[in-house]
Amino acid sequence: MSPRNIVSGRSRRGGSELRKPQRQAAPTRRQSTREQLLEVAGQVFSEKGFPGATGKEICERSDANAAAVVYHFGGMDNLYREVLQEARNRLAPSEALAAAVAEQTDPKAKLAAFIGCLCGSCRDL
Repeated sequence: MSPRNIVSGRSRRGGSELRKPQRQAAPTRRQSTREQLLEVAGQVFSEKGFPGATGKEICERSDANAAAVVYHFGGMDNLYREVLQEARNRLAPSEALAAAVAEQTDPKAKLAAFIGCLCGSCRDL
């Protein structure tokens, strides 16, 4: 193999050599695996509760490596926290909840506003 010119990718003898195609960037893969783990974990936690859920089952259902829960979340506790946070974010944005509760002064009214917002009656949603 002849030495190549770094800039052009051609050998000094004038012939061209094909460069190997580069792999796609890994972050896209990790993001989709992470999102898939969150989705599947939500299903498993709702079916079996936290005590009955295992990282192994979540990874198998997600078609992910068995160590993916630890890699992406640091363990089951953090995965559970993230699933709960994702569920809350999907139910109602924080700003809408805060606005609905802030308008009330009575604790019972605050709770009613909060629950009403979760049920879809927030006007900011």
